Amino acid sequence: MLTTIIYRSHICDNVSFKSIEAMVARANERNGQADVTGILLFNGTHFFQLIEGPEEKVQDIYQHICQDPRHYNLVELLCDYAPSRRFGKVGMELFDLREHDREEVLQAVMDRGTSKYQLTYDDRALQFFRTFVEATEKANYFEIPSADSWVFIPDKETFYPVTPIIDNTEGCSFAFQPIVDPFACEIISWEALLRTPDGQSPGAYFAGLTGDDIYLADLHSKRVALSLAGKIRFT
Repeated sequence: MLTTIIYRSHICDNVSFKSIEAMVARANERNGQADVTGILLFNGTHFFQLIEGPEEKVQDIYQHICQDPRHYNLVELLCDYAPSRRFGKVGMELFDLREHDREEVLQAVMDRGTSKYQLTYDDRALQFFRTFVEATEKANYFEIPSADSWVFIPDKETFYPVTPIIDNTEGCSFAFQPIVDPFACEIISWEALLRTPDGQSPGAYFAGLTGDDIYLADLHSKRVALSLAGKIRFT
């Protein structure tokens, strides 16, 4: 079985199209040596890429892609297995959506396919292609500015919730971590992270348990989490 990864990302403002072409040329050679193939769609703002091949090679290349400073807001859309390649002609092919009419571009992408069975409109991967090409979900893209544009301002009204005393007989405790909406500058929720009474990881909490005892311990920990949350003033 082959591994398939699809992601979408946002190009950085200082990256030229010529540099993208050069990048794809290098990726084509490197991917070919690793028996990895794929296609890169570009609409002038966003990248949409599919890479496929042996799992270890695909994951290694994908990690390098994630660290590339020429794009940001990378979102992994699909990681799955397939019996054959969907785009197996070259190591990497660049497809500029701006050069095609909107009515014809999806079929043009499908024509690049090399699957034993021609790509069909109900193919799971192709559903992502269709959404990107037709821009049906573009209004729902959650765009976060690149990291170099962020400014962190200390809050003089720092909030420290009153932490209740934990009864060690419960056998577990929790660390409550705030989830922040960076655009609204607000805490939108809290995540309860399971810990042992002395602060060790969930692995230590479940160590030595087997069978139904694991599920019972998990249910017990949820009760403790809800009880603690009810005692803490998250305001």
